[in-house]
Formats: sequence, C-alpha cells, structure tokens
Amino acid sequence: MEFELGQTYSGYEFLKVLRNSRTTIEYHVRNTFAEREETLKVLAAGAQANRDACDAFLSEARLMARLSHPNIVAFYSAQPIDGRMVLTSEFTGEETLAGRLRSGPMPWREAARAARQLLGALACLHELSIAHLDISQDTVICRGGVWKLSGFEKAHIVNGTPLSGNGNVSGNVRYLSPEQIKGGPVDRRSDIYSMGAVLFAMLCARPPFHSTSQFEVMLAHVNEAPPAPGTLTPGLPAMLDAIVLRALAKDPADRPDTTEFSGCLGELLRAPEAGTRVAVAEPLLFAVEAEAGAETEPEPAASTVAGHHTALEAEPAAVASQPEPVAAEAVELEPVASAAVEHAPLRSA
Repeated sequence: MEFELGQTYSGYEFLKVLRNSRTTIEYHVRNTFAEREETLKVLAAGAQANRDACDAFLSEARLMARLSHPNIVAFYSAQPIDGRMVLTSEFTGEETLAGRLRSGPMPWREAARAARQLLGALACLHELSIAHLDISQDTVICRGGVWKLSGFEKAHIVNGTPLSGNGNVSGNVRYLSPEQIKGGPVDRRSDIYSMGAVLFAMLCARPPFHSTSQFEVMLAHVNEAPPAPGTLTPGLPAMLDAIVLRALAKDPADRPDTTEFSGCLGELLRAPEAGTRVAVAEPLLFAVEAEAGAETEPEPAASTVAGHHTALEAEPAAVASQPEPVAAEAVELEPVASAAVEHAPLRSA
C-alpha cells in the first residue's frame, strides 16, 4: 500500500508524487512539525521484500547523513512511517539541469561558475572517498542560483575491492564514463568524466554523444573522441574547450582531479576575454597567462565538510594521484547489452 496524497502520516502531509521508479517513490511532503517542505523517499511496495533494494536504500541514507555541503542536497532524517522506512531531504522541486537546458545552452561564464559549485560538492565527496557515479542532467539541480548535487542511489565508498557485474548498465548513459560502460573498475575519476559531460551539456544544450540509440551512445563513450564544445556553440574560449576535453579523456589517469578542474575554470573566469593565451604543459594541465588588469572573479566561499574546513578551489596543480580503482554495483534502471557497474555496501573507507 502506497501513501495517499492529501493525507498526513506521522506529521508529513503528502502533496505530490515527484518521481516513481521500479524500486523507490519520491514525494513532495510538508513537515507539519518543522513547517517545511521536504522530499520524502520510500521503497516502492513491490521492492520491500527485495533484500538488495533494502540494503541499497539504507546505504543511501547512511551515506547522505555523512554529507554536509552547501552544494549538496541536505539530508534530514531516516525513520519508519507506518512500518515503512523513509528518508527525508531538502525539497528541490523539479528544477533540474535537464529543465534548464530546454531553453538552450547556458552562457559560458554562467556554466563555468555552475560547474565550479558542483566541483566543490564533488570535492567533498571525494575527500570522504565517496564516488557518486550518477552525475547527469537529472541529478544536478539549481535553486535560486545555487547549483546542487543530488541522487545518491548509486554512490559508494571506495574500498579497493573490485566487484563483478550483472550484465546491466544503470543510469543515464549519456553521462557515464567509458569504464562504467565497459563494466570495468571504477573510482572517483569516473565522476570527473561525468562532470565534464555535464559541463559540455551546459555549453551545448546536449551531451557529448547524442543518438536515439543507447547502444550507439555507449559505443561512442568507449571509442569516439568527443567534439570540442566550441564546434557546436561558436564563440567559446579555446581554453574552455581544452578543459572540457581533458575531463572527457578516455583514460581516467589523464583526467584532472576536482581541485585542478575547478582551478582551471577559475583561471579562465579571471582572465580577460582578449589577450589570454593557453598552453598545454607538464606537469600542469594548463598554463594560463593573462594581461595585466584582468577582471577578478570572486573566489567561492570555503565550506565545512565532515567536521573540517575545506576550500572549494586551489591553484591549478598536477593531476593528483588517485586510489586504486574499484568496481561499483548498479541499481538497474534499463537493461542494455553491456557489462554492469555495481556498488559496494556502505562502510567506512
């Protein structure tokens, strides 16, 4: 039995169904005690006897409870209501990136600023050895100019133990990394690829690889070089093309980490539109030289992450060493002809 709209259960007034999947249902609710609108997620009636679905649901709640960042959807509580476990979080409505892109590409400066906010959230996750593994136009939201990361169903703590797949790829295939598509070992660097695909979509109003066939999209992620965003949206800075393409590198070792990715975007935003020269150099990803008098881009505020202070940006630096890759378990959304991605049960890194 599902909750009925218009009814109040344990202090939560159920207003609307937001999303309905095979395993979970998300509701827009009003917390009558806190006098606040919230999102309430519950296992679907048909999934309550599924041990894997129950474990994944509890894992998501425990993981979200560890996160505190202004660019991550806030977690409120996990509790039973009428004998069913629910988790509640910040109400985000339906203001996803997918909706924003229906009106066309974002101005490149707006897109770069949005990406830096999301990279701050990603840095928070990666500091805790958490890989999100489902960053897409559907899990990126914006409210009042603040960009936030949501959708932690597939997130897991990197534990160094590869897991076997089950023959299915889960999630929005237009934003998955090549290693996720192939069902190979994955780690936090897969998030960098997905973030590069999200930034590409912001700039071009479409992801890097576009086809009505999911299989063709998956093959492209693995085998084809993505186009430069500037070939689809004329007038973008050459440096921005280089930043996006580096994040979309096929080999995870060739991608920047969150600090370098954000730092390069910051350098671009601070540089004048004329007189900026870009050179690819080692060990730095990009060397940027700007003429004197460049406009100053305000630095993002530092934030508290898991009890300690973390800056959202540092100077561009060499690609940081990454942990040994680990496979991740998937929650199946749509079967396709490919190897799977699974996530490990939540446990401390």
